[in-house]
Amino acid sequence: MPIQLKVQGDPRRPAEVRQFDRPKLSMDEMPPDMFLVCGLALGLISLVFKAKVCAWGSLLLCLCGVASAKSGQRDLKQFVSSITFACFGLFSCYLQPLRERLPPAGQ
Repeated sequence: MPIQLKVQGDPRRPAEVRQFDRPKLSMDEMPPDMFLVCGLALGLISLVFKAKVCAWGSLLLCLCGVASAKSGQRDLKQFVSSITFACFGLFSCYLQPLRERLPPAGQ
């Protein structure tokens, strides 16, 4: 024999319903911008392995992160580090010493 509860009407308490207020986060508690984190990772990969595609992808992701940032959520250190690694990755790919770019003279 199943147990049946005799509840009439709505069992919820409408008098206790209140609006959800999103807690305010400080700059230290905010999550990082994923465009900038991925741009930083690609910049580091391009710097270490001299991969041109990763360097250009890093620069593109950094620019997307800067463009999509909200005015109240700007973390200057994250912007600067991501763009620095993107630029250093591009410089390391394209600005090599001349003797590494030229083929040997005997060939």
